[in-house]
Amino acid sequence: EVNCKVDLMGVTIMVDYLKTMYSFSTSVQINEQQIKLAPTEIRDINDRRASLSGSINHKYFKNFTANLALNNLHDFQLLNTKSTDNDLFYGTAYADGDMTLTGPFTDLLMDAKFTAKAGTVVNIPLSTTFTDGEDGLIHFVNKDTVKTLNQYKRSGSISGFAIKCMMHVTPKAELNIVMDEQQGDKIRGRGQGDILLELTRTGQFNMYGEVEVNEGDYAFTAMNLFTKKFTLKPGGKITWTGDPFGGQMNIVGAYNVRTTVADVVATATNAEREMLKQQRVPVECLLYVKGSLLNPDIKFDMNINDINGSLPGNTISELQNNMRIWRSENDLMVQQVISLLLFGRFTPTNIQNSTGPANLTAGVNNTLSGFVSSQATNFIQRIIPGFDLNVDYHTGNESVRGRSIVTGTKRVFDNRLEIQASFDPINTYQNFLTQYNLTRDGSIKAKAFSRAQLDPIYNRNINTNGVGLYYRKEFDTFKDLFKSKKK
Repeated sequence: EVNCKVDLMGVTIMVDYLKTMYSFSTSVQINEQQIKLAPTEIRDINDRRASLSGSINHKYFKNFTANLALNNLHDFQLLNTKSTDNDLFYGTAYADGDMTLTGPFTDLLMDAKFTAKAGTVVNIPLSTTFTDGEDGLIHFVNKDTVKTLNQYKRSGSISGFAIKCMMHVTPKAELNIVMDEQQGDKIRGRGQGDILLELTRTGQFNMYGEVEVNEGDYAFTAMNLFTKKFTLKPGGKITWTGDPFGGQMNIVGAYNVRTTVADVVATATNAEREMLKQQRVPVECLLYVKGSLLNPDIKFDMNINDINGSLPGNTISELQNNMRIWRSENDLMVQQVISLLLFGRFTPTNIQNSTGPANLTAGVNNTLSGFVSSQATNFIQRIIPGFDLNVDYHTGNESVRGRSIVTGTKRVFDNRLEIQASFDPINTYQNFLTQYNLTRDGSIKAKAFSRAQLDPIYNRNINTNGVGLYYRKEFDTFKDLFKSKKK
């Protein structure tokens, strides 16, 4: 026969899946059938308190079954994870509410109803960031290590444990849909709604419900240089019907700028054009994002405000006609919006042209940042024909800061001579490269270069200059490397 009382003093536990820590002191009554907790006050890391009560039933210390309740939560911490802890969601969460933990230890169910409180910031990452190393002479590709989207991990690490959590979302809580964490490409929103969070006993994580956005923004980085934000309009919605990555968005963002319309009024006289250059008209650039979180459809539009009171009648008529043309040929609208975003002005009508429908689908590896960057590059190439502009972003880590490399390339003599210059806007590194293809296929090149880089030992910039010959051959096996081509 067992009948005893155990006092537990200063106990601290950590819920590994949530990375939250709690402390309590209590008395436990133990007999052959039950382990009963005295009513207990439990505290989180911020000394917020809740009431824990209940018992664990058993049969001579076998076949344990829980019947526990955590009540009267107020601003209680329920989540404290980082991006490295969970590939489905991470952040901090505080809530009011109640929860129970019931069932046999092999089949536990956590059933909870919470209301999100101030300080809650939950992030849902939609991509995994891979850091590129420095350029090498030989690159080996292992196809078995390449992950497809369908292979992306979508389940938790807990088996035999289920969660059913109804979360009432309030404007005090913040939700971030992270497209690209390194570049800060994300949708941030606050709103209200109800979401059912479900972790099945097999480890599958599901989300159900809808959140209506009250306020927020869509931040993105164009060409890895210009950071811009579309302010979200109230009324947008994000809906989940199971798969957390299969959520559906329907949101509208606005970016406001004041600019001249002189560049897009072709019929203006010289005197009228000079007058228009002095006027700044408010323009609202609109971003429509609809569809899947992983692969949304993106559409641009704009409103030119207050034109009836500040511009001549013939100018208004031409602007309205231009708007009709831009809306009927969407790629022209894209060019104008991107020009306003990056340069704060319209694209002149003598530069703008239709180059075919723009691809307005932003997936995991084709975010709004990537789309705007590619369109901006195309725009610059139309201004300077034959000139290639590219911007590469090198991700950083705790000790090395991320950096952007801007590269301009010009090819002449039937593309055999290439002149390239690149620089780092932050560290002011400048590199120059001239290379000439000695063979038609470019396998043998003559090169001359000047390269700037940081000396990690002396922490100073050093320049390296040189000339040389370059030979390149692609091969699948080392045997192919020494095999001559058959005529």
